[in-house]
Amino acid sequence: MEKLSKDQILGLANELHFTLSDQEIHEVMDEFDVLMEQLAMMEALDTENVKELVYPLNNVVAIMREDDVNHVLSVEDVLRNASKKKDNFVVVPKVVG
Repeated sequence: MEKLSKDQILGLANELHFTLSDQEIHEVMDEFDVLMEQLAMMEALDTENVKELVYPLNNVVAIMREDDVNHVLSVEDVLRNASKKKDNFVVVPKVVG
């Protein structure tokens, strides 16, 4: 892949609503170059006879264990401490527009 230009970095930063200084732009460009070098090294590896890794752990059952329900609060107990509630739900401030 080609190197990212300063204009490409600025375009991406603008789309993400970031403001970058010249130093930060050069740091991003340098880090991207290092990342591309690392990816090139990985692409050069011979993985022809390497078996796929589905789970990184030997014991898959440990990941898929049953939930152990041992303490459940009632709706009344939960709502007792809520400052705002409506229809058995806790009302919280809106955080996304």
